[in-house]
Amino acid sequence: MPIKNDGDLIRAVGYVAIYSAYVEEAIEEIITEMQRLDGTIEDKIFRQHISQQIKFIKKWCLDHQLLGSQLVGFDHWIPPLPPSQ
Repeated sequence: MPIKNDGDLIRAVGYVAIYSAYVEEAIEEIITEMQRLDGTIEDKIFRQHISQQIKFIKKWCLDHQLLGSQLVGFDHWIPPLPPSQ
C-alpha cells in the first residue's frame, strides 16, 4: 500500500514500527508451524534476532527440501542494508 509523502517523519517511523511488528509476528507463526511439524525445534529460537530466525527458517526448509527451485536463492535478490552510521 503506497503511503502519501506528507513530510511527517514521526508518522513514517510509526508505519515502519507497525509493519515490522507484522513481519515479526509472521516469522513467529512460521516457526510455530515448523515446530508442529518437527518436534526437535526448541523454543529458544524465539529469543534469537529476527535475522537469525529467518536464516533458521531458510536452512530448515532447504534441509527438508521444501523450497522450490525458484525460491532457493530468493534472499540474494534483496539488496543488503547499508551499514548504520
